[in-house]
Amino acid sequence: MSSSATPGERYREGLALLPNWNEQGEEDDARYQRGLALITEAAEAGHLDAIKDLADGMAREASFEWSVKLAALGDVGPLLSNITSGDYPDEQSRAVFAAARSGVPWAQLAVGRLYRMGMRDRGGVLIATRDDAFGCLPGAADPQAEGFAWLKRAHAAGWTAATLWLADTLRHEEPVRALEYARATLAGSGPLMPSERVRACKVLAELLDESDAPLAERVTLYTRLAEEGDADAHVWLGDRCRLGEGGAVDLAAARAHGPGAPVPALPPADARVPGRAARTVDLHPLLAGPDDRHLPGSDRHL
Repeated sequence: MSSSATPGERYREGLALLPNWNEQGEEDDARYQRGLALITEAAEAGHLDAIKDLADGMAREASFEWSVKLAALGDVGPLLSNITSGDYPDEQSRAVFAAARSGVPWAQLAVGRLYRMGMRDRGGVLIATRDDAFGCLPGAADPQAEGFAWLKRAHAAGWTAATLWLADTLRHEEPVRALEYARATLAGSGPLMPSERVRACKVLAELLDESDAPLAERVTLYTRLAEEGDADAHVWLGDRCRLGEGGAVDLAAARAHGPGAPVPALPPADARVPGRAARTVDLHPLLAGPDDRHLPGSDRHL
């Protein structure tokens, strides 16, 4: 591949080189290594999908390190999976907790979510109540409360992903506070994955529905979600058109939001990586914050 290839081009060529799961010869192993090298180059240049794949296990022993890098970009999901899997040395998990104690917000979010996972051992005991839980956490008498406190620390540090988790956590018990957190999520400038920004939009729209907020604001949010192919948003908008809420009854517009409503085309499944899809559909610019419009070295621009 040309040295001028973009990170996205390197990533896609790397995926194309990966053998099928049942191809296990020496030539296939060599293809895998070439593909992995290209995907790693793309990740090192900041390509988000490449980083995710490496963090999800493709990098093998180095996957924990890549999941830390992904957490620093706003997605702690693979990091939590790697910590709870028990497949990596406890020292790596303890380093995450040490970072949280020193005030690193992505690590505080990870610790908060670990405490609130609700995982139990075979005897039914909450793992987070035991010392050295997951190889890194001090035991907590009330893991849910302890986790919430860590989420608040990350939010106070301006970590937008933590703000969204607070909104989701409080949406049923304290909807007014949850609404404040949901608004703050979309207004925040901290790192937030594109998919999480869409989720924040949906959480805010649903909370506004429950609070009987002005219709115009809700229409704006549901329209954005519908443009992303959200089926619930199409139903909601169709009902507004059918009932004439916010304007005259418009049955044609209602039908346009019904079955067969246009949605973004799904990216084709990648036949060489079982269970994965090559993500090629960009988000609507209105849903993207400054951090999502371009990742360093990435060709994924919104």
